[in-house]
Amino acid sequence: MNKNLLLIFYCLLIISGVYAQNQNCDGASILAIKGKWKTLANNIVFPEKTFPSSQYSQVFTRLDKIASLFQQAYPQPAGMEAEWYRSIRGAAIVKNGPVPYQFNSLYLSWYCNRTLNKPELNGETGTWAYTFVNGFGWFISDQYDLLLIRVNNQNVYFLPPIIDEWKGYKVYRSSSHGDMGRCIILLHNDQLPWRSITQQQYLQAVRSFWEKSKSGMDSAYDKYEANLQRGISNTQNNKNLKQDDRDKIIGGLQKDLDAQPKRKADGLASSNKYWGGKFKIMDDYIAQHSSSLQDPAILETRYASDFTGSFSTLEKGGQALVTVDPSYFNKQLPACAPQLIVLYWRWDKNPASMNFKKAFETNFPVKQLAAMLDK
Repeated sequence: MNKNLLLIFYCLLIISGVYAQNQNCDGASILAIKGKWKTLANNIVFPEKTFPSSQYSQVFTRLDKIASLFQQAYPQPAGMEAEWYRSIRGAAIVKNGPVPYQFNSLYLSWYCNRTLNKPELNGETGTWAYTFVNGFGWFISDQYDLLLIRVNNQNVYFLPPIIDEWKGYKVYRSSSHGDMGRCIILLHNDQLPWRSITQQQYLQAVRSFWEKSKSGMDSAYDKYEANLQRGISNTQNNKNLKQDDRDKIIGGLQKDLDAQPKRKADGLASSNKYWGGKFKIMDDYIAQHSSSLQDPAILETRYASDFTGSFSTLEKGGQALVTVDPSYFNKQLPACAPQLIVLYWRWDKNPASMNFKKAFETNFPVKQLAAMLDK
């Protein structure tokens, strides 16, 4: 065999080897990898102060039961490694209400490393599933859904829109993960744990918020003037400064102080014009829509703590505004009894994650989870 033929032979061997390796690192081979479930350490962060640690075992027993439901729905991770852990974190939604806790599961997918031509496990994932007990979790969050206003001294939130139905339950799309997440909420006695606020309540709350904002802007001129006067006084009493330096500093501060009356007058005129226009928009709406003021307040999120002259509708993509209803919670039940349960799942777009989503939505025994309410 001459050298050229030998070289061609070795090249064919290398090419066939690479081809064979790639054949073992495609989508089908990834999904053929059988993963396992792994339990991680408990996550206890700023738990409800009134709930004694001696009763944590009662929470863990319930979370372990929830974990078994997830493993029942997805017993054999395919192209993924499943991990889960218990959490007790955060204060009760209402004073003396039930303790919030949660089941957390994450799904690390295998992928084809094209450089090494072999499967490797991702170190991060966007594919998670949760059960939030006695807490809203990602369903309604302070990060995405909390408004700046308050009604009856309570926080106001955007309620996620209902987008589908699954196994007899309304499916919500939360602000937290948008189209890459879904959730349902399980409740007792056909009650809702929130109250819709009316247009009138919203407008009153916004008016109060605006008045405080205007007052803060107006008083800033007086604070600035007081700071200038304080600066002059402090400079006069500063024995560490040379007289020339002291005179220069005082002269600059006094010049600014002398200009302050006009600056204040101009600023207040501008402020009054700006806020007057906003209050007029609100007053005009109230005068023209008195019959609608007791309707639910529905807004688009970009107008969260403002009012531009109109409300929206659910059909147009608006969202209802709500406050938590304390009367929903039965304080006669044990503190760890689930009184509301949010089932939440989100996913990446890779094949293993989409396979998990399909298996979860097909197999999860939601009725068994709902049966845990009030127990």
